Amino acid sequence: MTRDIMDEVTRAHTEAVQRCERIGFDAIELHGAHGYLVSSFLSPIANRREDEYGGDIINRMRYPLELFTKMRDAWPDGKPMGVRFNGTDWDDQGLTTEDAITFGRALKDVGCDFFDISGGGNSMARPQVGPGYQAHLAKAVKHATNIPTMAVGMIRDPKLAEKLIADSSCDMIALARGLLYEPRWPWRAAFELGADVFYPEAYKRANPNLWPEAFSNEEGNRPNAQDWEIGAAPHIMVPKN
Repeated sequence: MTRDIMDEVTRAHTEAVQRCERIGFDAIELHGAHGYLVSSFLSPIANRREDEYGGDIINRMRYPLELFTKMRDAWPDGKPMGVRFNGTDWDDQGLTTEDAITFGRALKDVGCDFFDISGGGNSMARPQVGPGYQAHLAKAVKHATNIPTMAVGMIRDPKLAEKLIADSSCDMIALARGLLYEPRWPWRAAFELGADVFYPEAYKRANPNLWPEAFSNEEGNRPNAQDWEIGAAPHIMVPKN
């Protein structure tokens, strides 16, 4: 990747930031994980450069920091900007958690407001996955940098999400496929954790607190069709007395 191409990529990212501001975004995040461009600079697996942008982590993070700094300069001071980056490549030859902490500290110095810590993508390594399997990476970066940090990776259970935040593993959680599968996840989390949230009038019928019979989470305790009847309006079903 030549210097001219690096400058062009930086310009493109800066212009994207300006578009986000015009549209009205409240916060934005630079994707620097999973083997994409920023991640490939950070990872010794992908970065084989022999100039000032390759070698140790100080050199490997040089362009990512240049890129973020230009983006931050194009974004209003009062709006947060974060970075998603790997806490590990899950490979002995790849980015380490100590590398990630070094990068996080440098990002903090140039105005990064939050981190979103993931992993992998620069090798064929396949970690053993499970609920919250990457949360320890977020915890390590969070406590080393004192920057608000997001954990990600199979955090589907609201109680697990609550626990990770309560025990200071992270400050936020990220949901992706979980929300694609269950768009109402935040409402379910609020219900299961006992929070009172606002429901627009048109969506109040989806509030489990108002209609618990329709939203039981216990296996085998789902409402059966024979237990319901047509209500006052043809499209409304109500529990039988």
